[in-house]
Amino acid sequence: GDDNFKSEGILDLIGLKKLESVVIGKNCFNDNHDDPHFYLKDCPALTTLKIGIWSFHDYDVCEIEHVDALESIDMGDSAFYSASLELKSG
Repeated sequence: GDDNFKSEGILDLIGLKKLESVVIGKNCFNDNHDDPHFYLKDCPALTTLKIGIWSFHDYDVCEIEHVDALESIDMGDSAFYSASLELKSG
């Protein structure tokens, strides 16, 4: 949904072997924290990542790693506006 988890500063999705999709609505995860980051790692079944506009706007880091089945990344305007984005494979 939209406008959820606004007071959260960290989202770690790591080692979720059966996770197939991540869909986050608009304007989510936007509160300022000391080390705001989004990690999506080691999720071999993940095929879809969709993030709505203004979500993670003030986050510093977005790391997507070892998601070899990933087919689609859809990020709305200003999602991860302040972040470095790393997409790694292998």
